[in-house]
Amino acid sequence: MVVGDASLTMAVAELRAALGDDAKEPRFVRTVFGFGYAFAVEVVAERPAAASRAGATPRVLWEKRVIPLVEGENVLWRDEDATVRIDAPGVSRRHACIRAAGGEASIEDLGSKSGTFVGHERTPLAAPAVLPDGSPFSLGRVLLVFRNSPEAGSTLTEHRG
Repeated sequence: MVVGDASLTMAVAELRAALGDDAKEPRFVRTVFGFGYAFAVEVVAERPAAASRAGATPRVLWEKRVIPLVEGENVLWRDEDATVRIDAPGVSRRHACIRAAGGEASIEDLGSKSGTFVGHERTPLAAPAVLPDGSPFSLGRVLLVFRNSPEAGSTLTEHRG
């Protein structure tokens, strides 16, 4: 491939055509005489939503297990077909439901016999409760932890001088 003086001009013309931009009244690409071309739009950095955080995955930690959750309803129970199977004494056949959506999560007891508890409170849930990242919760006496942060932290070391 031969690159000549006209190559950049042709590439920018193709870009403008693809964007529906006009060289005389540019909306996206402007000519900077004596230098070349520049984007003509303002760049605004947006803070990503919690759900789109790099590597953020809703999950439940139970003993040495990491159980991934899906967006939407995740029923926690003992059955083989459970979305989140917690096969332990005291866990009801349909114990609780974690609803994960948009980086937020809540938990609701589904009429279990042994109760669902959030944090270190020993008062069973009577209504859905928010589950922030790192929240401990219990199904009866079975302790679990909800996580929604990136699974692996950065290995970059900060040096202060």
